[in-house]
Amino acid sequence: RRRNFCRAMAAADLSDVYWGCVKHGFKEVDCRSFVALFRNASVMDTAFKDVHAERVFFDNMLLAKRRLDYARFVEAVAKVSELKGMEEKDLHQCLIDTVEPRPLDH
Repeated sequence: RRRNFCRAMAAADLSDVYWGCVKHGFKEVDCRSFVALFRNASVMDTAFKDVHAERVFFDNMLLAKRRLDYARFVEAVAKVSELKGMEEKDLHQCLIDTVEPRPLDH
């Protein structure tokens, strides 16, 4: 029984961050959610503002979809870490710290 409980709650990772940004009824992240993610993670500052996050989003999205799938989301997060001058793993941790662990069967 204890083993099942431990397996039921997984440590958050970048995919949990992604799915936390996806709005109900969709499978991809929209621009508003992408920008809010960085705002909520306290990544925004005087050198990296909403407009910069929006630009990263639009540079990585498929024009026809206007949303980011998981692969493009990961690329966009990497670009943000580059623009911020942060290690990717440190930015991942900032984002991960904003989500709650959730059951594995999502």
